[in-house]
Amino acid sequence: MTEQNPLQETKSSNQILWITIGLSIILALPFLVLAFYNHPSADDFLVTVPAIDWGPITSTLGWYKSWSARFSASFVLANNPLVFHSLLGYQLMAWALLAFLCLGFWKFLGSVFPGFSPLKRFTLALLSTLGYATATHSPVETLYYFAGAACYQPAHALFLILAGLLIDQPPIRKPADLKGKNLFSLGLKCAIIVLIAGFNEVAMAYQLALVGGIILFYFLETGKVNLEFSILFFAALFGAALVIFSPATFYRMEASQSFHRGLGEVIQLSILGFFQHLFIWLKVASFVLLIAFWILNEEENVMPKLKFTHLILLSVFSVLLMIVCFMPSFMGEGMVQGRTSNSLQFLFLFLLLLNVFLWKKAFGFSPKPIGKQLVYLPIFIAGLAIFSPNSLQAWNDWLTGEAKAYHLEKMERIRMTEASISDSVWVKPIVHQPKTIFFGDIGGYPQPWYDNFYAIYHGKKFIHLVDSTGQKRF
Repeated sequence: MTEQNPLQETKSSNQILWITIGLSIILALPFLVLAFYNHPSADDFLVTVPAIDWGPITSTLGWYKSWSARFSASFVLANNPLVFHSLLGYQLMAWALLAFLCLGFWKFLGSVFPGFSPLKRFTLALLSTLGYATATHSPVETLYYFAGAACYQPAHALFLILAGLLIDQPPIRKPADLKGKNLFSLGLKCAIIVLIAGFNEVAMAYQLALVGGIILFYFLETGKVNLEFSILFFAALFGAALVIFSPATFYRMEASQSFHRGLGEVIQLSILGFFQHLFIWLKVASFVLLIAFWILNEEENVMPKLKFTHLILLSVFSVLLMIVCFMPSFMGEGMVQGRTSNSLQFLFLFLLLLNVFLWKKAFGFSPKPIGKQLVYLPIFIAGLAIFSPNSLQAWNDWLTGEAKAYHLEKMERIRMTEASISDSVWVKPIVHQPKTIFFGDIGGYPQPWYDNFYAIYHGKKFIHLVDSTGQKRF
């Protein structure tokens, strides 16, 4: 039996990677096309109008003092393309979010698997991004409803980049090393940590857990406190304090009756919420495929080989962290919103990857007969396309013309609203509501804040719905 030429093997592997990228583009195609039929919803106008009137800095400070302590998200929203009256720019934000998330996976995977070729690294980053996007509970809140997605997806990408930076670079142990490139790197990590805390409560919890967990592990292994990790943990505490002790946090907790919920009740609901969501996530075939994909991946990684006691503690703490991350939702609104569920799913995926990498390292698990051929990659991406409800729904919304019809209705509403000479406008309800991109309509909220800000954005004072018979509705 003749041995295969290494050059031929590389050529064969690259061909499979290019086939996988081609299939990935096909899988992503409806999500990318639907972006051009997307329109602003709900909080999109609520955050845009103040940003137009006050500017990004004042607007961000205003939210920080009054309602939302998510200072990073508020600043991003205060500079969204709607502020500059660009609908196309707003629509392309879905592309930007996917690209940024893919960049995060690119950095993280490159740090964990430094032996990856750029082509394989890109392929696996793309697969991870699409695997997450096709498995989320609410695709509209993952990509298209920008005021919701911007609170979470940038934090996910930054978290992956931060994890990659922590793996890449040896920690600074003494003050004399705090100069030049090391000082810049440390400053960059601190900035990313503070920014992550300012996007949402879930991200704040897991950046604290990541940095705190590294300090604990380093202390258990060496019996010493590391200088760099101590500075990073201070940055994590500083970012969290900016959120927790902000005026907005107090007002929001007071408005949502958080002070009336007992800690025991919140913990109980969080435990139940975690296991209920875990059951929901594991029912999604594409999510299970993504998990299987990483278990079957054969490459050696640079993660440390931990003792079994440490691995068990890591897995236990991972579950406890998930439960803790459910607590802000049950303490605040008393429920888990769709975009929060998406973020919790991402956190579960990241913690799962971390556990898989470390447990496989400890056992030396490396299923080379499958991985060496790379044949599982096209099979995996095909499975995502076939078994993902999000993917099938996106294709349906695009190919049936439902999304285009929705877009035309919204454009006609904008035309009629801006062409009216009256300050008060009456419009028809949106008939076509594609599930992938539709997120609420005029008159769909108990309080008319969305309606009012929509009207103001388009130069009117009030906007109302008429019913299906043409009668005015109040």
